Amino acid sequence: MKRYLLLATMLTSLAGCGGTNDEQITTVHVSHYREQTFIAPGGYVLWPTGTDDAGNSQPVPHFDHHWGHQYVIRIGKTPVDHPAADAPNYNLRLVSIDSDVVVPATTEFVLTAYPFTTPLFSVTGAGGTLMDGTPFVCSDEQTCADLSAAQTALTSPNALAITFGYSAGTQLPLVVKSFQTKSTGS
Repeated sequence: MKRYLLLATMLTSLAGCGGTNDEQITTVHVSHYREQTFIAPGGYVLWPTGTDDAGNSQPVPHFDHHWGHQYVIRIGKTPVDHPAADAPNYNLRLVSIDSDVVVPATTEFVLTAYPFTTPLFSVTGAGGTLMDGTPFVCSDEQTCADLSAAQTALTSPNALAITFGYSAGTQLPLVVKSFQTKSTGS
């Protein structure tokens, strides 16, 4: 009887994982905004992604992030024995979306621009786009012009902290609320 109970427990555990023996299931809390991170010439990482020990990243397949939504998701991560050069050493899969909550319309958040070769955003008139194409607006053209000039003048060890909010509830475009240059150390 004990053998059958042990076997049933093991089978239930494996069935609950929904994957192979090598797959690790992880719960991830996904923010309502997307960090804009430059990783390689021509490539950007937008959360949610997984990052392996070598710094390789990939998006979670079949997961569409929407600005203004906080998620709790479960992902499966399976190692790849012999990945191609510069390829992740694991595969990801979306196991489930356990929670999808819209944040309050008054929510604000900060994105930080660093003095790298690729700008965090581009400005046209009284608006612009983040590096992933997400639109934003400024209160007026002068605010956007000042923001663009601040990014152009940015030098190490400084960073540009930009506070954004949502325009209509949690809809796009984002709205630039304020920005300031901050020292990030030496």
